[in-house]
Amino acid sequence: MALLPFLKNKEKDTKAPRAKAAKSVAHDHADHEGHDHDHSKEPKAMTRFEGVERAVLIAPHVTERARMLAEAGQYVFRIATTANKQAVRKAVERAYKVHVTAVRIVTAHEKPRRRGLTEGVKRGYKKAVVALRKGEAIDIF
Repeated sequence: MALLPFLKNKEKDTKAPRAKAAKSVAHDHADHEGHDHDHSKEPKAMTRFEGVERAVLIAPHVTERARMLAEAGQYVFRIATTANKQAVRKAVERAYKVHVTAVRIVTAHEKPRRRGLTEGVKRGYKKAVVALRKGEAIDIF
């Protein structure tokens, strides 16, 4: 019976620091309320767009085929999986101050990948091919 009070005291000691740590974490977040911290999970390089455009357009899709299409006045963008043609049209027109004539959307589905015994999934994405009026261009590359 002599060990029982000893164990009770030890439990109280281990619980007290956890409560203090939780309070200090809450305090740290309170200190940063006035700061402009971006807590999004997107990489910094992909946050070129602002406002509505940022919610729709993720980044230009730069490939060899996209460069050939750019010479013909068509530009390829990675877009949000929830975006539709109308949203893409508005976002491109606002971000680049151009007139869009057509939008085509392609969904690349996720694919299983394997490297040795490790299995995984290559994430799917959505991209849009945007055609502009003749004479207009976007400087992406």
